Parts: sequence; structure tokens; C-alpha cells
Amino acid sequence: MNTKFTIIVASYNYRRYIGQTLDSILAQTYKDFEVLVVDDCSQDDSVSLIKEYCQKDARVRLIENDKNLGLVRTLKKAVSLAQNPWLAFCESDDYWTPDYLAEKAAYIKAHPETAIVVNDVALFGDDKAMAKVKKERVSFEKLKKYQDPRSMYADLFYHNIIPTFSCAVVRKDLLEACDFNPVQPALLDWWLWRQLAPDYKVGYIDKKLTFWRMHDNSYIRRHQEKGKELSRQMFYANNRLIAGKGRLKFYLTWMKAFVLKHFVRVKVTKNNRLLIRVCALPICNIKLKNQEKD
Repeated sequence: MNTKFTIIVASYNYRRYIGQTLDSILAQTYKDFEVLVVDDCSQDDSVSLIKEYCQKDARVRLIENDKNLGLVRTLKKAVSLAQNPWLAFCESDDYWTPDYLAEKAAYIKAHPETAIVVNDVALFGDDKAMAKVKKERVSFEKLKKYQDPRSMYADLFYHNIIPTFSCAVVRKDLLEACDFNPVQPALLDWWLWRQLAPDYKVGYIDKKLTFWRMHDNSYIRRHQEKGKELSRQMFYANNRLIAGKGRLKFYLTWMKAFVLKHFVRVKVTKNNRLLIRVCALPICNIKLKNQEKD
């Protein structure tokens, strides 16, 4: 039986890019898919262009939000409307090689135990943005060890080593059951993958099947926040995730990752309060549960 995909494209004011995105999808050598484009009230005539693609190919469906929902709720809506068991994501400023789906389908067939399949990416666009991503995300090299599927739990708790939504396919039933409430919208993919990583395997294809566009107006550059408040929110979000699993090994893995990030890779003298936080993790879980009850 063929692997059936629903390709989700979230659209918002990217008319200048989305044509290339849809062209790359419809050029796939693997044909067993539908395309679900959800437009979040674009104001740049994106919808009229998308409708042209709907007329060209019956596999393309357009869903128009009645009001602006933002990326998180738009993607959650798209997941619920998908009709096939595997979900693929192509952001509306990125595009794929023609064999993207064929490679993913072959990997799934060879490794049916895999829940998420990702691939290497080629960066293009703004030179400064590319340099920044390459500097911040050297950890992408860690993906090579997932060519045989395995748990990505420990690596994902350190930081997100999966480059972009546009390089991932995932089982719909698993993603649909996830919590779509990240500490900030730009971290949605990281939050979803971390929920699945403890219990399901991730596989990696060491080929540049995704072209990831770097530009100043990209969603993550416009929405990602940094600072003490984000660190605090991430800390309690991680605790909530660990508490929900209720297993000691996940707590120990998280503590190891947290210590490595804040004490081995930076000066210990500046992080005494963080060390107290790590030691107080079980107490933080209790505190968080009490806050949720209130």
C-alpha cells in the first residue's frame, strides 16, 4: 500500500514566494498526495494565485480563515482537516526537490516504526541570515546519527536540531494528539517534536531535499523573542512536559541537558540561580501543578 501524504501549506502574505512553493509540490515524482493550503487572511492577493493552482490540479484545496488566527491555530486547523495518515509541511516561502516525497515514502516503507522523518536542507537567500543560522545551528550535524531511526528525546531537549517544518513528515494521528500551546508561536515545531520524541522514533535522510529561504521578513525572525522571561517560560514548559510523562528517565535526561547547556558551556559563576532551579525540579513540578489548579 502506498504512503499517502497531506501536504500542509500555511499562507499569509507570501504571494511573491508561494507560487514557487506550490510549483515544487506539484512537480513531485511521487503522486499520492493532497495539498491543503490554509490562508490566514492574506492582504497581498495570495488567495487569487492559490485559486489558480486549485483550478490547475484537483489535489490542491484552499481553506480561507474567516479571521486571522495566527500560525499556531492555522496549523492546528490544517492538521484536523488533513485526509491522509502522513503529514508533510512546506512553508510558503520554501520549496522542495522533485524527489522529496519519493524519498520520504521509501524511508517510511523501509522503516515502518518511524513516526517522524526529516532531511537535510539547503539554505538560500539573505547572506546575513544564512550566516546567523549556520552559526546558531551547528547542532544540525547531530542529525546524521538518526539515519537509522531512534529516539531524539535527549537532543531535542537541548535545542531544536530539526531545521524547519519544511523538512519534516509526521504521522497525523500522533501530531493531532499533541498540545498546540508553545511558550511562543515561533517555537511551535520544537514544542511538538519534543512531545513526540520520548515515545516515538525519528529518522533522517542525509540529502538536501528542502530549500529553506532566509530573509528578514520570515516568520521566525519576526516573532521569536529572547531573554529572561522566555527562559522562565521554557523552564516551566519543560517541567510540565516531564511531569506529564511521569517517568524518572525523562526527568534525568532533561536535567542532564539543562546542566550541559547552562553550566558546562558557560561560566558556572554566572549561573548559581540556574543550578538552584535544576536541583528544585521536582518542587517546580508541584508548583506548576498548583498554579494550573488555581
